Amino acid sequence: MDVDRRAFLSGGQGGNAPIRPPYAKLEEMAFFDACTACGDCIEACPEDLLVAGYQGRPEVDFTNSFCTFCGACAHSCSHGLLVAPTQDDAPSQSHAWPLKVHVTSQCLEARAVACRACESSCGYGAMRFRPQLGGSTALIIDADHCTGCGECLSTCPVQALTIQADPKPKDQLASTITPSTSNTSQPDQPQKECPL
Repeated sequence: MDVDRRAFLSGGQGGNAPIRPPYAKLEEMAFFDACTACGDCIEACPEDLLVAGYQGRPEVDFTNSFCTFCGACAHSCSHGLLVAPTQDDAPSQSHAWPLKVHVTSQCLEARAVACRACESSCGYGAMRFRPQLGGSTALIIDADHCTGCGECLSTCPVQALTIQADPKPKDQLASTITPSTSNTSQPDQPQKECPL
């Protein structure tokens, strides 16, 4: 493997490593080496979620689409890189990938601006808003319900949501963001006596 490809696949050129199609079971470099860039999975995806990435290998693009976990990409892969569910085991999000949505400090609700577009778009009930002091709310993502489908990503008007594989144990996956405030903490200042 050449140095440029290794840097690209590890996220060294342009950010994070690409997200491979659902049901991909190989590690990134093994997937890249085994994939022939035939494009069958890209063509099979009814949601147009998959695109040809570096050297034609399939990548997920959540810009305008999301995953319905239909399994079409896995069934189309004749090279066995995407492990299709068996006939008795219908395609589902439970074994598609370890992706979870995370929220950043850009969230409008954390700034006391009404939005909740992500909550409306989530068909799995993974997003809740907890009221905070000052009129803002904290977005809480329930990792047990988040499938990583990505539907919420394109609905966020300020791109406050990200998606990534989370290596944490399942019971630690819940992700929250507390509201940002304009009052930053300052070192304790000595109290001035009030003149009489």
